[in-house]
Amino acid sequence: MGCESIKVFFLTGLPKTGTTWCANFLSHFLEREVFLLMIREEEIMSFKVLQCGYPRSGNYFLWRLISLCQKKNGIYSSFLIKSGLSKMFEYLFDFKKIEPLFKEFFEVDEVIIEGKKSVVAKLPIEIDQELLLHSSSLIWTHSSPREIVDFALRIPLRFYLIRDGRDVVNSFIHHSCRENVRKLCGYQIKEPIQVYERFDIFEKYVRGWAEHVKSFLEWKQIFIEIRFEKLVNFGPHFQLILKLFSLEKEEKFFKSTLTFEKLKKENPEHIRKGQVGNWREFFTERHKEIFKEIAGDLLIRLSYEKDFNW
Repeated sequence: MGCESIKVFFLTGLPKTGTTWCANFLSHFLEREVFLLMIREEEIMSFKVLQCGYPRSGNYFLWRLISLCQKKNGIYSSFLIKSGLSKMFEYLFDFKKIEPLFKEFFEVDEVIIEGKKSVVAKLPIEIDQELLLHSSSLIWTHSSPREIVDFALRIPLRFYLIRDGRDVVNSFIHHSCRENVRKLCGYQIKEPIQVYERFDIFEKYVRGWAEHVKSFLEWKQIFIEIRFEKLVNFGPHFQLILKLFSLEKEEKFFKSTLTFEKLKKENPEHIRKGQVGNWREFFTERHKEIFKEIAGDLLIRLSYEKDFNW
């Protein structure tokens, strides 16, 4: 699908005038490739962005794309850099001999949001939400959508990233066994095959993904839904984001800058394969049974499968 076939609806209106009902009505009857964005008129040109998604859903690639769009438009801003926390984290990681997860790790404004409380994900440091909103142009969170609704509605552009849960769980298992991740997050198991042998851990990861995505589905009317499978390989959702930032004419630059080969070379310890369907190499019949029991219906609802026969 090309960029010309993508329609983006900007739904505006004063509070309590029926915008939520209208959004629900449209989302029910319009085709999947039509995206809804609820946004206050005075905020349309500011283009601050919130990206939300379960871990290992392709969040880093989405961040690279959006941040590059903002830099091209001269509106990119990092709270961590402005506040000086970036340098502090860099010193602490160096002192503890922990490698950052990826190249821009110390500038990414990744936060855990719990109501009116925001905590920097890298260390348990609470920060003022007003200062964060004022200083950051791009906020990244893995917090559940239902936990961030009030915060999210203060940001004009809100993306939720979805990836096939089987690929998410597979990627998470491999990621958790990397040395720098184990140091940072306290994981103990060193080999992915050992994690796969622990069905209790596997089940926990599946439930985590399912609950996060179900939370999004409850509040999908306030987000633009981005699919990993349509974002990578410069697919239609990649084109959509360029269009939102009026950068369609820069497509060649973005494609040459954000190739998988370049990103992998820059971040060898964070990016593994970025493939669709790699879970098939690792799931046994028992893993499939567990996934179907917990989230098989969700895969069907998201159109990753037509039925349980996989």
